[in-house]
Amino acid sequence: MIIYADVLLLVNLSMDILCLYIVGSTGHKKMTSGRIACSALVGATAATTMTLFPFGGSRLSGILNIIVGVGISIIMTRIAFDKPTGVAMLIRDSVMLWGSGALIGGIMSIVLSMGEPMISVEKPNFTLAFTVVAVAAVFAVRLFTARGSRRSVEIRITAASTSYSLSALCDSGSFAVEPISGLPVIIAKSYSLPGISDELHSGECSLRLRMIPVKGIGGESLMYGFIPDKIEVDGRDVSAVVAIDENRGTFAEHTAIVPLMLCKKN
Repeated sequence: MIIYADVLLLVNLSMDILCLYIVGSTGHKKMTSGRIACSALVGATAATTMTLFPFGGSRLSGILNIIVGVGISIIMTRIAFDKPTGVAMLIRDSVMLWGSGALIGGIMSIVLSMGEPMISVEKPNFTLAFTVVAVAAVFAVRLFTARGSRRSVEIRITAASTSYSLSALCDSGSFAVEPISGLPVIIAKSYSLPGISDELHSGECSLRLRMIPVKGIGGESLMYGFIPDKIEVDGRDVSAVVAIDENRGTFAEHTAIVPLMLCKKN
C-alpha cells in the first residue's frame, strides 16, 4: 500500500478540527481558531506519524497505541480549550474527543462504501464524503446546543454585606422556582460563594433561608437556598432566589445557572 504522508496529514487535520468543534460546541467551551488549529495540527501529526511508523502487530503494541492515543487526546484538549476545573472534566473532554473521532471515522467509512454513482470504492472521493459528514455534524451540533439559545451572562449577588461576581450559563432548561414566593431560582456552586456557603452550614445564619426542590437527571432533591439583598444579571436588577449546589463540577465551564427568563432584556 502506498501512503502519501501529506494527504494523510491533511485528512487527519480536517477530521481533528471537526472533532474539536464538536467537543467545544457541545461542552459550551470558549474556542479560538488559533488554538483549535494548533491542537488539530498536533493530533494530525501524531496520527500520521503513528500510521507511518506503527508499533507493530503484537498485543503490547495495541496497548501502546491506546496509551498514546489517550495521551494525545489529553494534550489536544488542553491546547484547544481553557484549563479544566478538575481531572474529571479533563477526562470527559478527552473521552468525548476520542469518541467523536471514532464516530466520524465510522460514518466516513459508511459514506465511502456507498458505491457508484456517488462515490467510487476504488477511488474514494474523500472531499465529498468529508463534506457530507461535516455538514451533518455541524447541523447536529447546532441542533443539540440550541436549547433556548444558551449564552453566558455575568451575575452579581449581594448578601450579608458581601458581593460576589459569577459567570453563569443562561439556560432555557432551568425551571426551578421557590415554592413560597414563586421566584425563579439561580443555582450557584457553593465554592463560588465561600462566605455564604460557610454561613449556611453554621449554627447561626443571618440569611433568609429557603429549601428549594430541584429536579434533575438524577431525580428530585432539596437544595439550601437564600434570598439575597440584591441580584444583577448583566447589570440589570432582577428578583430571584439563589440555591446552593454542593457538587464540585461546573455548569459547562460556568459556576451558576440562570433561568432564561432572567436573561431576557426588557
